[in-house]
Amino acid sequence: MLLHNARIVGGLMSSISLKSRVENHVVVLFLSTLVVGFGAGIGAYKALISLSGQVVVSSETLDRKEAEASECEGQLAALRADHSAKAVPEKLSDPARISFESTTSGDHSPINNSAGAESRA
Repeated sequence: MLLHNARIVGGLMSSISLKSRVENHVVVLFLSTLVVGFGAGIGAYKALISLSGQVVVSSETLDRKEAEASECEGQLAALRADHSAKAVPEKLSDPARISFESTTSGDHSPINNSAGAESRA
């Protein structure tokens, strides 16, 4: 009767405490905990992604980028083959152009280097 009177007056169940509501509705408690757990997991995932500086990419974007990369690799291989086909005969065609002179100053023979190291010590 008290419960019935509490519902009639103001529509609030003031006579039933929160503890008794939770104890009487275990399924609601379990589902609420499940929803809060999923929310916390999603929040932690987003925080981890943003803190690590990563970006989430869809699979179709990834597939498109991989196709573009393989196309660019093919173009690069063709350019390298074209360049090496043109450059190699030019380098070997004129052996007189090859210079054997040292571009650095000073004598770098092993004898002088060891003598110089002894005089410095």
